[in-house]
Amino acid sequence: MTALTLLRGLWGVALLLCGASIFAQTNYTWDGGAGTSNWTDPANWNPDGLPTGSDDVRLSGAQVQVVVPAGDTAHARFIDICCEADLTVASGAVLKLTEGSPDGRIAIGGDNATLTNDGKIFIEKGPVFGIKVILGPSVINNGYLSIVNTGGQGGIEVNGGTCYFENNGSMLIDSTSGTADGLHLISGTFLNTGTLEIKNTGGDAISGGGLFTNQGTLRLTLAQDDLTEGEEGLTFINDSSALYIGDGTIHHVPFQNQGGTLDPGPNPATLTFLGDEDLSSGALHFDLAGLSGAGQAGGHDQIALHGSATLGAPITVRLLEGFVPSPGDSFILMTYTSWTGNAPSFNLPQLPGTMSWVTQVTATETYVKAGGSLPVTWRSFEVWKDQKFIHLQWEVDSELLNKGFEVQRSLDGENWEVLGFVPGRGTVATPATYSFRDEAPAQGWNYYRLRQLDEDGRFSYSQVRSIEFLPEKEERRLRLHPNPTKGKVRLELTPPPPTPYRFRVLDALGRVWREGRGEAWPLVLNLEFAPAGVYFVQVLIGGRSWVGRLLRN
Repeated sequence: MTALTLLRGLWGVALLLCGASIFAQTNYTWDGGAGTSNWTDPANWNPDGLPTGSDDVRLSGAQVQVVVPAGDTAHARFIDICCEADLTVASGAVLKLTEGSPDGRIAIGGDNATLTNDGKIFIEKGPVFGIKVILGPSVINNGYLSIVNTGGQGGIEVNGGTCYFENNGSMLIDSTSGTADGLHLISGTFLNTGTLEIKNTGGDAISGGGLFTNQGTLRLTLAQDDLTEGEEGLTFINDSSALYIGDGTIHHVPFQNQGGTLDPGPNPATLTFLGDEDLSSGALHFDLAGLSGAGQAGGHDQIALHGSATLGAPITVRLLEGFVPSPGDSFILMTYTSWTGNAPSFNLPQLPGTMSWVTQVTATETYVKAGGSLPVTWRSFEVWKDQKFIHLQWEVDSELLNKGFEVQRSLDGENWEVLGFVPGRGTVATPATYSFRDEAPAQGWNYYRLRQLDEDGRFSYSQVRSIEFLPEKEERRLRLHPNPTKGKVRLELTPPPPTPYRFRVLDALGRVWREGRGEAWPLVLNLEFAPAGVYFVQVLIGGRSWVGRLLRN
């Protein structure tokens, strides 16, 4: 028995075990009779013709390389990709498994079998799963993939140490029935560099024992739990520049936040860890929408740990829906049994009038509180430079129990170091001017803020000021190439500034089509699924921005 024959036998058994009924309807097998790779050529099928939404399709063998060409729409009820076969949905093409009896699904198995999507794939009503990946194949999504209303084994099941699933585009897994999971990563690897949304799952959003690495945007909402370990133990990595948005529970999963952003969501929401967690890197985002409590409608975001926290990641607080807290309103952002590491820094929204924020890190919780009168009444805070130094100067109208000002600097706007301390005047009602000189500014962007300390131990922050320090003045230019573009566009800012930075893509009406954070230059954006028209690409660093006009053909 050859290895290929054995693989085909194992694949057949696997399909029976997973409930796939191959060829229960009219079936089409690829024979390549037309001598092309074109799905829409009837002569390539046995029997001759084109599969419909009620038909089963089988692609098997190393010589089988099938393409749904640009501009065409292909249909099937069930697709079986086996034994080194390759199916590609080209950019501008559509594959639908939505129109037949309730059985839409794709099964792919065997080393070197591949499914590549550069266009759009829609899968609905699969009674067992949407996509099943076993015995070592690869699935690459560069386009749009939607899996909706699937059955007992969930949206996607990956089972095999060498199985590999990569999402570089946009994916949606919505509404799995019963206790089915959104992504059941039994083993193998899943890499997300694009946008993946999993919601309304009967079971967990992601479960299993494989390796999931997030380098893009991951949204997990309205699931029984966010992440659950399998027998082998699921490992989750939230890599640098990644964004994790979730409102469920993480069950003792090795969750490695390696520079990414955690954001309980959709807002407001509570993200729960059942064990200890390291929150010392990356960033934490919390939204305040009202006073209804943590995770409640009209409430605020919260991260709740049922164990010890390692702190240090900066915290950003945002106000939603026009909400403005009143003096005395308090919001618990994090709870834990104990903590180690470093107390986080806070990026807080401006409050009206003389109100100020009070921040506190206690033995079991981190919270922010809207205070009453400002300990100091700010008049101005300015920074400027000469050939060697950066100068800071701030003016106040009055001071209340003011111990002094801690001068802090950051190179990225998130991680702060203390440069020095300027004593205050206690309680006085007369104006004063303070100054400080940074004698060793970093080349590039420097961010500054003041941490005002009260004599009773409370503190508040000034606004952030930024300034670019270069030996000689260098004007930067934003280049977009190619322009016009049919898909991918390369962004370059020359000479390259320090990272990280923010970017946004806006349409002609000013609506944000895409936004994110960059960690390196150049940046390549994929706009293949953006409607044709005029767009504006904006790069933001500190208090400066660069905008380029882009035409999408």
